[in-house]
Amino acid sequence: MNNRPLSIVIQVAAELRQAIKDGRWTDWLPAERDLAKRMRVSRSTLRESLGMLKEEGWILSIHGQGNRILLPEGGRRDKGERVVAVLTPDPPWQSSPYVNVWLDALREALIADGCRLHLEGNRSYFVEEPGLQLHQLVGDTGAVCWILFKATRGMQEWFLNEDVPCVVAGTPFEGVTLPFVDVDHRAVCRHAVGVFARHGHRRIALLIDDDQRSCDQECKAGFREAISSDQQGEFSLTVLEHGPNTDELINVLRQALKETDPPTAILVDKPTDYLSVLTYLGRQELRVPEDISLISQIDDSFLRSVIPEPARYLGDSVHYARRLGRPVLKIMRGEFVSPRGVGFFPDFIKGGSVGPVPE
Repeated sequence: MNNRPLSIVIQVAAELRQAIKDGRWTDWLPAERDLAKRMRVSRSTLRESLGMLKEEGWILSIHGQGNRILLPEGGRRDKGERVVAVLTPDPPWQSSPYVNVWLDALREALIADGCRLHLEGNRSYFVEEPGLQLHQLVGDTGAVCWILFKATRGMQEWFLNEDVPCVVAGTPFEGVTLPFVDVDHRAVCRHAVGVFARHGHRRIALLIDDDQRSCDQECKAGFREAISSDQQGEFSLTVLEHGPNTDELINVLRQALKETDPPTAILVDKPTDYLSVLTYLGRQELRVPEDISLISQIDDSFLRSVIPEPARYLGDSVHYARRLGRPVLKIMRGEFVSPRGVGFFPDFIKGGSVGPVPE
């Protein structure tokens, strides 16, 4: 295993063990090519993980046929065990620290209540029409409740229409009445505009990805609501939407800064985009916050090493797990859960990236 990051090999092996225990596959594992694609790892990494399972007696490799499941004694999960499944596009090793912390905290809370958390990190379900894939997945997994993270509109609508018990870890799309727990994006954007305004800024931009996430409309609405109708002539609020790659982001930013009256303050949607913006501004010899002010709408651990320290909104992942666990446990107990959802306001870290309007 010297040629692969050991943690990834171990995590893939753990995911395979859990899938076998859950009964996802009963006789044979899928072909290596398909399995590697499903796990989103290289075939060489997958083979090292499969090697671990062979040594432990979980599978037997048969030349020309594949990997037969042996299942060590006691390996299969108890049929009476209650399972909560998280459906996410990313496996743990590709998720942010914030997400992994709330997943771990949620797992501990469920264990205390006699439940087990199953993680299904696979982008193959995140398609325009996921019905067939989701039908098989839900049937195979046998979870009592699902948690949908970064789910598409099609996925949310399928769970709603099929009446599969679930909670959205995020914001449902408009018209999708599912219970949810998320940051109050509308309130965060209103607050950010207020922070800029108190420092004298009147030309403010929201830099946001155009990937049509369910929370985007809330962000835009809060951004525009921050200024009352009698202040409209005094402020210029601009939404700058960009494509998924950095070049598209920089192109949108470049065009905005070329305007006759460019924004003097920018609310950046994602922490990785914040770094891209900061780097571009530095190359243009524009200083933060002396020449332009920035706020990151979302925190990430790497932002704590950035100079100047970014103003940002910090969500407590453990508290988030507790909030998310409440409706999940209600569903597990057969209690009614309101589809109105729970929105909460994260802590604001002032940092050093917001300053007065340059003269």
